[in-house]
Amino acid sequence: MSNLATQQNLTCNGTNLPALLSANVYSNGWTLESILNEFIDNSVDAIEKRRSIDNNHPNPQIKFTLDQTKKQLIMTDQGIGMDQNNLNTFVSFFQSTNDNPSLSTGRFGIGGSIGLAYLTDLKHTAHILSNPYNSDDVYETRIDYLEVMQYGKHQPNAMPVTVTSKNLYESFLGSSCGTVIIIDLPDNRWCQVSKLIDLMDGSDYIDNHLPFLYSPCLSIGITFKIIDETSSFDSPLRETSIQMRHKVDTTHPSYNEYSVALCITPSGKFDLVISGNTNQLLGKKQTKRSNNTLCHAPTIKVTTSCCETTNGIYIERNGRTLNRIKLEPKTAGDFDKRPHVIKSTFIISYEADPEGILDDYFGVQFNKSRLNTSSVFYQEIKNIASRLWKYLKYNEYFISDSSRAPKTRLNATLNNDDIVSSNKIGDLLFECVAAPANKLEVKQNTVILNSITFAPGGVGFKLRDFLVAQCKSLNQQDRLRYLDEFETLQNKYLMTNTE
Repeated sequence: MSNLATQQNLTCNGTNLPALLSANVYSNGWTLESILNEFIDNSVDAIEKRRSIDNNHPNPQIKFTLDQTKKQLIMTDQGIGMDQNNLNTFVSFFQSTNDNPSLSTGRFGIGGSIGLAYLTDLKHTAHILSNPYNSDDVYETRIDYLEVMQYGKHQPNAMPVTVTSKNLYESFLGSSCGTVIIIDLPDNRWCQVSKLIDLMDGSDYIDNHLPFLYSPCLSIGITFKIIDETSSFDSPLRETSIQMRHKVDTTHPSYNEYSVALCITPSGKFDLVISGNTNQLLGKKQTKRSNNTLCHAPTIKVTTSCCETTNGIYIERNGRTLNRIKLEPKTAGDFDKRPHVIKSTFIISYEADPEGILDDYFGVQFNKSRLNTSSVFYQEIKNIASRLWKYLKYNEYFISDSSRAPKTRLNATLNNDDIVSSNKIGDLLFECVAAPANKLEVKQNTVILNSITFAPGGVGFKLRDFLVAQCKSLNQQDRLRYLDEFETLQNKYLMTNTE
């Protein structure tokens, strides 16, 4: 950023380029992952366009290749490709090749030239080659960002390729239509990209982010390769491929789905209300009256489940994950007051509206909050998820929704050795035991019926009282059935130790 600040007098087509990047990339909370996701989005849109007119389209592939010798990032896809005009538009500032951006999976407001500028850090060159569908012609263009910064202007100049460039294109995609983008990375970006796409020691981006970027029904594979002077694109040093995966199991009993709408509360904060009822906030009881104001926007779908390890809050736009907040599990304290559980997943998904109302909230504001996790928007998203979980904890997971745990004080945790505390109802004994592990045992005539083990920290006393309260209103047969269901859910989904 310091280098950019010295170039404030330079402009690009009448626009100050450093200011443009600062406003559209750096200050909006975009990260390297966000930029790469944007290019994946472009490729997905191109593949979907090709599929719509080509029934014989083979399994499409999106590939990222790191050339260790040349310090280049090479991105390829087998989409519909771009002709000369579309290629010029792709590398022009403030323009998009999408006829209707609200229908695309790509985010709104970061074009190809801006994404390339971020990756080159305004210091290097990007080379784009593209073969449009049903055409023998291949077109190419280059952007030298150092030259752009020096002369303050950029003129798109896509043209038919030379023989050398055509051979280069075919070395990546053969005779298939599609697009090849070759980016010369500066040292700082090379280090960042190499760390992000680490095929040797593992990559959180590849393993835990990308598999959940889209719905698996897209059937799109993403391949990552590492090459050097001793290897090639077809025979890389290392290679890994991923396919899209489901975040949650929709057949699981913990799965819930809600149709909600965006509203503004009397205090001026945004919130979610059950569709058609401004008096009922998501995860709260219905109130007699409310001054919540509905925003005129499409319906939003909220999905929640505790059946997967994708732990977090996801924002989805047109089927694509825009952002994710990780939920750090709380393993100590009062069970009754836990805002969420380990392995809980909340998905807020919407279809983009032409007016961009939902994009402003869940795209722009949410993305900006990445830079400031204490922001009101960021905290409100987490508050809604926590509130919904607490509501579900009482009203969905348990048989009875009328009983509540007694408001007794948590006398002690289960961290001290040999602590035993019990409570009895009928012939069932609920016993908290600390040694050799924090756990709650349910016994009948000295026979252990259920045993629930907790993560370190202990919440056993409160949970014990909660179970006793629930069982009081049930007969003996229903008590055993309830405890069996409770033990299954708690052990597998709610009280799992942190891995």
